[in-house]
Amino acid sequence: MNDYDLVATTDPEDELFNDTEGLTDKQINNDVERTDSLLHYPTGDDNDDDENGDAESQSLLHEIVTTPSMLSLTKLLHSTLLPDEPMHYLNVRLVESPAIVKFLKFITATALLIVVVYHLVRIMDYEHNPHLQLSDLYTFESNLIVQDALVYFMVGRLYKQQGIDHLAWIGWCLAANVFSINLTRFQFLQHAFTLYEIHCRWPWQLFAFVLLAAPIVVGLILMHVHKAFQERVFFVKLMELILCITLFLVPYLSSEYLHMHHWYLGWLIGMHFNVDVWWSRAAMAWCWGLYVNGIAAYGRDPVLTCGYSYWLSAHMRCPYLNCYLDELENPTWLNDTDHVEPMINPDWRNCSADSYHP
Repeated sequence: MNDYDLVATTDPEDELFNDTEGLTDKQINNDVERTDSLLHYPTGDDNDDDENGDAESQSLLHEIVTTPSMLSLTKLLHSTLLPDEPMHYLNVRLVESPAIVKFLKFITATALLIVVVYHLVRIMDYEHNPHLQLSDLYTFESNLIVQDALVYFMVGRLYKQQGIDHLAWIGWCLAANVFSINLTRFQFLQHAFTLYEIHCRWPWQLFAFVLLAAPIVVGLILMHVHKAFQERVFFVKLMELILCITLFLVPYLSSEYLHMHHWYLGWLIGMHFNVDVWWSRAAMAWCWGLYVNGIAAYGRDPVLTCGYSYWLSAHMRCPYLNCYLDELENPTWLNDTDHVEPMINPDWRNCSADSYHP
């Protein structure tokens, strides 16, 4: 078991619909025992002074972690707003299993966070899409958001953890939103993660920022790899990662319109931070916060940007494309400020397509 374990102890890997209770006093006592065992490790043949120093450090750290105030704070942070048990009304079961209850709470929390962040970025006048309306999100993208959440919920093993309606999870989500919002204050960060942008438009400050952030990301990945080896599930996680990349990323790689929106990166990466320890849960919640921020500020824009919308319009034979074709054949834009430009495929190799880039 891991620190601050929130899943049922009898839950096997392939048992999907398990019942999970909150962080009880018994679980906290178990956490104390696990913390105590983690703070003690063999010292080999070191001298007595080193052993005494290690013992004193371990004892001090143990006292800090297991103080009543720290344990009460832990219980408060992991107390869910609503129970995870199946719902009943007048002795009639409305929801079949705890897993479905947790998913419903996950969807509800996501929707509320999107609404809150949507209004926040506009009230504070942070960078956002001024044309996006909540009604647009509901009409055109709500079903896609639910599908994203379902994949995240399943791959992320959220059905095996406590429901996410507690401060420890929501807090990291909100922190990621605050971080993302404030990044828009820096002009050198206002660039996309695409081959065209990286090769043609990224300033040196952005390369330096990425280099500074890389050790944190690499360290987090290595921690997950180490934990997977410890639990003897490394190859399970590896196959999971390969499958997700094959299904959700590889089909896009051949397109010149590929744009790694931060909602997409948060979703694709975050679901694999699914180890049941606090730092992995925090990383998963942080990534979902990035997803929420991207949706609320800009909408769930397609990964293939205008390439996808153009293909979809042509495939559906949308009549407005006739205006586009007529304008290209008989241009009037020289005397008009509202004109149509030809869509030139971007080429990151020679930085072409100045009129449009994903």
